[in-house]
Amino acid sequence: MGMWGYAPDPVCCFGVGGFAANTKARAFFGVGCASPKPPPHGATPQPPPFSSRPLWRRRLFMPQVEMNDELMDAKLGEPLLSVARRHAAHIGFYCDGSGLCTMCECRIIDGADQLSPVTDVERNWLPQARLDDGYRLGCQAALRGRGTVRALTRAEELRRQLLAVINPPEGSTAADTMRPFMANVIMVNWQHIGTWPFNWLRILQRNGLTRFVWPVSNMDLFMRDTLRITERMLNGRTTVTVEAETRPNLLTDGKQEQDA
Repeated sequence: MGMWGYAPDPVCCFGVGGFAANTKARAFFGVGCASPKPPPHGATPQPPPFSSRPLWRRRLFMPQVEMNDELMDAKLGEPLLSVARRHAAHIGFYCDGSGLCTMCECRIIDGADQLSPVTDVERNWLPQARLDDGYRLGCQAALRGRGTVRALTRAEELRRQLLAVINPPEGSTAADTMRPFMANVIMVNWQHIGTWPFNWLRILQRNGLTRFVWPVSNMDLFMRDTLRITERMLNGRTTVTVEAETRPNLLTDGKQEQDA
């Protein structure tokens, strides 16, 4: 991390010459970047890293997720939970994608065909009626198409429903808005107690005792994402987005992630 932002290995600078990645460039203040060394004779030219391409070119190749009414860049194969955490979206999480907590549940409004098929982990927790209504677990639903996916996280949906109860929209009453809120709360709790203890036993068998008891695989990353989301929800500030290339999945150790 430097005055110009995150610098990919080994040295990067941003100036008049643009973004120079993976070069031994020497940056002079106010001048820009030195030209990179030419490749050896006969070597095959390599394309620039994906993250250094212009934004318009990146969006041609990247799927997008509209989560909680905010458009977010993503990458193929990335779970919705990872997209949300990188952008500090309002989403619940605890088990780091092991399928234990279900706090990352999302309602897919559009683009369900752009996601991976429903997994056994989701069927373990979500009743068929819930799946039919478009709900998925963010840690299990990964992007497989380049179309836009519109999703509303359970955390944000419940927040909006509660606000509607406290301050009903014009033309409605608190009783009108209370019904969908309570129905959602009941269904969320039923997911855990409706098939107990078999749902827990299946997850225990799948994850093992250690991961079942302590599902957080990276406490440092967990705390940073939690603080970023909390800060954004409390202050309404836009936080720095973590590039997908630095965190391709939820199980990375986060050592190379540079988050301001």
